[in-house]
Amino acid sequence: MDDADRATECEEAARAALERRIAASRGHEPKPTRSHCQDCGAALEVHRLMYGLCLACAERAETRQRLWGHA
Repeated sequence: MDDADRATECEEAARAALERRIAASRGHEPKPTRSHCQDCGAALEVHRLMYGLCLACAERAETRQRLWGHA
């Protein structure tokens, strides 16, 4: 993991914390992010949480899209 990856993780964590604080001030909690891949169930890395897919499943979906025109 290089400095850019660490900076991205810190930025995402800060952004998520800010969104939680904003939602709490409005009186409701935000929808929880997925912690596991919606296709295979593998635990997601921090930078994959917003996508809901692990890298392997995302690559397979992109390949299916390119080859057959559907994910």
